[in-house]
Amino acid sequence: GAALCLFIGLWPAALYSILPFQDVDYVPYTAGHVLTSFQLLIFAILAFAVLVRTGIYPPEKRGINLDFDWIYRKALPALIRWIATRMGRVGERLSLLTEILAGRTYRLIYRLHGPEGVFARTWTTGAIAFWAVLGLFGFLLLYYWGR
Repeated sequence: GAALCLFIGLWPAALYSILPFQDVDYVPYTAGHVLTSFQLLIFAILAFAVLVRTGIYPPEKRGINLDFDWIYRKALPALIRWIATRMGRVGERLSLLTEILAGRTYRLIYRLHGPEGVFARTWTTGAIAFWAVLGLFGFLLLYYWGR
């Protein structure tokens, strides 16, 4: 950061060449600019020194300045911890729900496809033909009903 400031201060033409509206002629280091800036700096230092010497300048007080960094140092971690505890509880409940649903699904599949299940038995050709015709009829019903 400081090197960039020095570079721009010593060679301002490098900055001005990448800025828009390059047709504006501005020279920062003329005698008038340098003298005016120097006067502002000297009188600001003088005013500060006079205020401190006369006791008018307020004394320093110990305190904490709450700047924007407070948000990502204190508030954001607290918010993340709060959300994490809530999500942890939700995660536990979701895990329990998933466990229950998985067990029920497994039992249903075993009941239908297990050794004694409906789909494990041998079916007659007539029953298979009936279910095939019923499926095709349902498909035709949906096809023509959707038109």
